[in-house]
Amino acid sequence: MVALDVHFPGRRTAIVDASRQGELLGWSPLVPPHTWQLGTEARSPVHALEFAAAAVPCAEDPVLGQTVIRCGVLVVGNRLQSTRARLMDLYRPAGHCPMH
Repeated sequence: MVALDVHFPGRRTAIVDASRQGELLGWSPLVPPHTWQLGTEARSPVHALEFAAAAVPCAEDPVLGQTVIRCGVLVVGNRLQSTRARLMDLYRPAGHCPMH
């Protein structure tokens, strides 16, 4: 498992999600400027594949390109929801009840 975290100056690093076996860890190769937005820490042995955006022939193979983008968008959407929920838990004012 790989823990995904966000650093906020003046606060401790917040773990916001985790990537498990078989899951896409990051999408930076898909979106300019191709930089990581989250920190990572391996919590167990990891075997990962890294590729440059130019190495994936999405433009030459529209079916592959659509599949790669669809998978990436699903991961981004899930990660954003998870991150939002986790940050709300971490930084909710003391004594505040969550809205239902």
